[in-house]
Amino acid sequence: MRRYVAGGPGAGIRGAGRMLTVALLSLGPAAAGAAAILLVRPEPVEMLLWPLVALAGLAGLAAFFQSWRAGRSAARVALLDAECRDLAQKCVTYLARARAAEGKVESLSIIREIHRTGNITGRPERYRGLLAVLAATSEASQAELFVPEGQAAVPALASVLRRLADGEFFAYLDKPLVSSKVGAEELICRRVEESGTGPRVVVRAEVCVGKDQAGFAELTMLSRGGEHTGGPPPREILEAMVHSLDLDPAGADQALEHRQVFRVHDQSRSWLTVSYPLMAEGAIIGSMRLRVPDEVLARRELSEVEELLQETAGHVGLVVKKDEDVERARRDGLTGLLLKVELLRELREELERRPAGGVRLSLLMIDIDHFKKVNDTFGHQTGDVVLKGVAVCIAGHVRSCDRAYRYGGEEMSVLLPGADEAAAARTAERLRRSVAELSFAAEDGRPVPVTISIGLCEATGGRADPDELIARADQALYHSKESGRDRCSAWRETGPEALPRGGRSGRRTRRDSRPAPAAGTGAGTH
Repeated sequence: MRRYVAGGPGAGIRGAGRMLTVALLSLGPAAAGAAAILLVRPEPVEMLLWPLVALAGLAGLAAFFQSWRAGRSAARVALLDAECRDLAQKCVTYLARARAAEGKVESLSIIREIHRTGNITGRPERYRGLLAVLAATSEASQAELFVPEGQAAVPALASVLRRLADGEFFAYLDKPLVSSKVGAEELICRRVEESGTGPRVVVRAEVCVGKDQAGFAELTMLSRGGEHTGGPPPREILEAMVHSLDLDPAGADQALEHRQVFRVHDQSRSWLTVSYPLMAEGAIIGSMRLRVPDEVLARRELSEVEELLQETAGHVGLVVKKDEDVERARRDGLTGLLLKVELLRELREELERRPAGGVRLSLLMIDIDHFKKVNDTFGHQTGDVVLKGVAVCIAGHVRSCDRAYRYGGEEMSVLLPGADEAAAARTAERLRRSVAELSFAAEDGRPVPVTISIGLCEATGGRADPDELIARADQALYHSKESGRDRCSAWRETGPEALPRGGRSGRRTRRDSRPAPAAGTGAGTH
């Protein structure tokens, strides 16, 4: 049955025909000899010829048997050849299925890694893991993430990962940078710190625009040991890479606008730049831009790389959307400020990271004066407008590294990393004046005067307790209210003290041995 299916009926018919032909040809000599004997019929000769005829017949039978075996072998070879062709076709089919399954498994593995990055706690680490997966997937030398910024939804660089021959460069921006507002040459590296982890060296620095911190950059590379090899030191490499950041969203803006893949091949630099729109739930939330070297495209098909990236782009969009949802969950819905729980968490982290007597840290507690009277006199809608306006004013008049929170009700707070009491007092005075200059009006047009009172406390000594620091700032805030409101007071060991308007602290410098503030922080930055 199997041979019949593999070889088909034609093979058996052709074999039987060949055997019949050979049999007829083999019996021919015997028939010819018998005919000659019958014609001649001499008696003596006849007795001698019949053995010859018998021998010819036996030879014919032997030839017939050999031809039958040869025909049978030929038919078997034909059947086996058909089976081999059938098996080869099946192997091709199964191999194609195996390759498709392997690609599916690879795709699922990449998608799993992408979604795993969404569970990382910190946003910088989350973006770093996401870009690392994308760079490894496409073998890209650089991966960048752009997010829409402002009302015009202009694409702004939020994070970049650059793969080096002996390391990796990563930059994260708290406030995504728009190329039309700032250039990479304006970026400044401050607080550059270098540390070694085994055979690798890690260099980290704050990235600032002027005096405002915009984010941080980190360079990880192989350690060169104690001897100078002639190359630039890691710190200079880090600064050079920060200054070479490509803030121009070329390609990424096209992907955002047209919601499709955009490609630019730079022959002079031998790489292909591919930009993908990131979408989630039908909304455009950003774009990713990958730089793939030509040497990679020489080994891999571009269609293969793009098919994999297009499949994963949607999942990257989901992770970015999830990150935005998490960020919104951390903020107050009315004011947009971070919630109290975030203040407690970040204050605890800052205090744990702060060495004893080292980096300075200050906290401001802010309360809107007579806010209950505003609600009772002008209505709660006007109160909400005042609350939101004051929150926006506070968030807009602090450094990018400072963080503003809604502590509860009309009370807010500001965490000032790296600021001593004098710098914090200047910030508090700037906030007080800015709020006093705001102009609010009720629904009926009546003006609504608004002022704030501020309490200030600097973390001093060794390890401080977050609750204790908040309690001290609260005591200073209550002292401001008792002293007439619209002012700032600082906590003292002898009791809170109201500071003179103008931003100067009345506290005398009694800690001459205290370490000076790091570059870019302290009194010069507020």
